[in-house]
Amino acid sequence: MSKSQLINDQSPPFCHPRPDRGSRFWIPAFAGMTRLFFAVLLVLLSTFYFLLFTVHAASPPIYSSSNYKMELLGFGQELALTSVVDSIPPSITAGPSVADVSVSPETSVTITWTTSKPSSSIVFYGSTTAYGSQFGSTTESVTSHSVTITGLTAGQTYHYKVRSVDNVGNIGDSADGTFSAGDITAPTISNLKISAAESTYVIIVWDTNENANSLIEYGADSTYGTEVGQSDESVTSHSVRVNGVIPSSTYHFRAKSKDQNSNIAYSSDGTFTTSSTPAIKNVEITDITLNSAVVRWQTNEKATTMLIWGKTTSYGEQYLDDAKTTNHTVRLTNLESGTEYHFRIRGTDASGLQLSSDDYMFRTVILPLITDVRIEDITDHSAIIRWTSSSKIDELIEYQALKSGIDDVPLLEKKTSGSVDLVTEHAHKLIDLDSVTTYRFRIYGKDTFGNQATSDVFEFTTGVDKEPPVVTNLKTDTALDLGSRDSVQVLVSYTTNESANGFIEYGRGAAGPYSNKSIVDGSYTMSKVIVVPKLTPGNSYHLRVVAEDRSGNVGYSDDQLVLAPQQGMTLLELILSKLGDAFGWMGDL
Repeated sequence: MSKSQLINDQSPPFCHPRPDRGSRFWIPAFAGMTRLFFAVLLVLLSTFYFLLFTVHAASPPIYSSSNYKMELLGFGQELALTSVVDSIPPSITAGPSVADVSVSPETSVTITWTTSKPSSSIVFYGSTTAYGSQFGSTTESVTSHSVTITGLTAGQTYHYKVRSVDNVGNIGDSADGTFSAGDITAPTISNLKISAAESTYVIIVWDTNENANSLIEYGADSTYGTEVGQSDESVTSHSVRVNGVIPSSTYHFRAKSKDQNSNIAYSSDGTFTTSSTPAIKNVEITDITLNSAVVRWQTNEKATTMLIWGKTTSYGEQYLDDAKTTNHTVRLTNLESGTEYHFRIRGTDASGLQLSSDDYMFRTVILPLITDVRIEDITDHSAIIRWTSSSKIDELIEYQALKSGIDDVPLLEKKTSGSVDLVTEHAHKLIDLDSVTTYRFRIYGKDTFGNQATSDVFEFTTGVDKEPPVVTNLKTDTALDLGSRDSVQVLVSYTTNESANGFIEYGRGAAGPYSNKSIVDGSYTMSKVIVVPKLTPGNSYHLRVVAEDRSGNVGYSDDQLVLAPQQGMTLLELILSKLGDAFGWMGDL
């Protein structure tokens, strides 16, 4: 039965509970009936959902059904019934994510995700995007999903995607992802020993049974507090030099190695004792910029020191600090950007004993440069810009549309889009672009020190838009026309997925042709409010939105039924009423 067949004025038929349908009502209707009334106690201004059954003459009888939504708008008014047959697949709102990777007692992973509606939980997986295997439940109906896959091969990388199917067969799939059934066994540390112990440094060596990094935790007691070493290397023979320790002091330490699967091994606690010769300690390199750096150090007694530095261990430059103190600071200037420098500290204490530090290195900041700019995945309304920077910088793209066929003439004001993340490989998507339009853009980026990189100017042209605008969030509100009780106006608001103009076409009754239309709103925007004026109070109207994008593609909304109320305040009366409530003297006007 159509919606119009369910809005009628015939005498109400009798109804009674149907035992096999619980509290539902069985309302008999007969062949040829086009109008149907029934009496049910409802709540005003509420929405009800119900299932309408149709009995087909047969033996035994055949039943068919449709889902409807019923809204009670006011006393003495007809009920608006709308079909709500579900055709929307479940969407994946979070995840999928891989967790709880385990290899004991058997290799397994757990994949979790959430969906927008209750649905089943299925994971397809395999060594390629063809998958080939699946785990999960096709019968459960939940919004929070968790599937554990067992029997995997340790160390192998798998492709996977998740699928959720709702109770009417709508399917929601995720994009392809990968996971690794990884190793969870930490490295084994062996042959740990102190290979050298001087007044200002020690060298600690050890072996592991698999590739891992090399770190030493050390401090005055077994809580340690300081960590040094090479966190980014992957070796089986390890050597870490601990610099800047205090002469004639005992330290606790332990070795730490993390493999490529983030499994961490620690040695047992050990100790080392530095020698008692004069020493330079706590060497720090700070405030490194494009062309300068600050070097700080301490001596264990008052001393005159000299800093020598250069691009190699031959040094070549020097700075004399002749203040007999224990805390020393030197700012090195006129350095070259992106360059590695070596330095060493030498000195003499009050007793004439010679001090000498180890060789230290630092690299000045690289002047950020933007290279390898690529424009990819150009569509009618978007494009992805990719580029590489010589150092970690943020992202800012400045772009504007150009008039067709006229160079150097901007169509719109400049827009910007970007990210504050500091990276060297960049990818940024420009969206909400106009179709068949040439855009000009330039890229900017700043590093953590405020040094800015600027690209050349680039251009691209968006493709042809072949898809009509999609109308969403359609809402209607009715009120008497301003200053009149003889006509009603409807305010229609909606959004589209792209810039479009629009108007409302409408007709009297619940169905039929659209015999009238509103004034066209010719502005190209993604949200609009359009007024449909001079409707007759007490009549129903059906309407829809007509939206046209810049490429001439036309989209339509679903049909919307509205009722023009018979009584109510005009907009002016409503405003005066509100003012009268706030200020008593308004009632005398």
